[in-house]
Amino acid sequence: MKLALTIILISAAAFALLSVIAGLVLYLLGVRRGRETPVEEGSYGPYSERVLSGARWLDAQAMERLTMKSFDGLELVGYFLPAVGAPRGAMLLMHGYRSTFKVDFSCSAKLLHELGFDLLLVYQRACGESGGKNICFGIKERFDCRGWARLLAAREPEGTPIFLYGLSLGCATVLMATGLELPETVRGVVADCGYTSPHAEFVHIIKRGRLSFFWPFYLSFRFWTRLLAGWGAKDCSAPEALAANRIPVIFFHGGADRFVSPRFSVENFLACRAEKELVLVEGAHHGTSCIEGEEEYTAKLKAFLDKYCTK
Repeated sequence: MKLALTIILISAAAFALLSVIAGLVLYLLGVRRGRETPVEEGSYGPYSERVLSGARWLDAQAMERLTMKSFDGLELVGYFLPAVGAPRGAMLLMHGYRSTFKVDFSCSAKLLHELGFDLLLVYQRACGESGGKNICFGIKERFDCRGWARLLAAREPEGTPIFLYGLSLGCATVLMATGLELPETVRGVVADCGYTSPHAEFVHIIKRGRLSFFWPFYLSFRFWTRLLAGWGAKDCSAPEALAANRIPVIFFHGGADRFVSPRFSVENFLACRAEKELVLVEGAHHGTSCIEGEEEYTAKLKAFLDKYCTK
């Protein structure tokens, strides 16, 4: 009996230690700054040609490098691309997880520029040229978004309409930012394939992969993230922000997205109390709605911008 109890206690202690270590490893792999996928031939599978073409176009533009101090002292970096002639409006673009604006907006930046918008393409914290050691899945990035929006509003001619455009983690960022005090000239939000909260997305990944044994590791991961990165997976959610939001939002999501479920955009759409539209692009995968549903995506985006640029 004593031997059995000893074995149980040792096993429990060993599993607890394993959970602590596994949670730390998950934090290091998933939250700490990592290497972005290089923009090179074949890096993005069937979408590589389109991504490369858009990235080359961005590389060829004369952009002004801007910096901004975050609320917690990081130096953040963005690039400003002015419209040709008097701007019709301005667009703040925020990319996704361990990505760059050259990738995530490779198929929309040129379109927006041709439509007459000044573009501010930023590197999220802990990505690219921006400072920071930890990715915060929108929790802290929402304050960065507010800072960039204020900077953009101060640069633009008085009354210039500003739009926030985010993809994936960037989408969650701009949606959470609607719960903050933004410049009055922010007229609309383009929200492409975002989740509701970091916690909901992490749970989705665990359930999708049928990784029920991961729960103790996930709890440990949350502990380390709070301790070492200073944020919690439940600190903020997009529906919470959208419940008080009055800025019009158009939601895009690929119907075949398995990484960030389309139901998240449905939940965000239902929570939003502002003017809103939901576009589910049938057959599109994560972040590819603008490619796989290009005609519909472009038409809906243009109509949204036309409507709110004049309000």
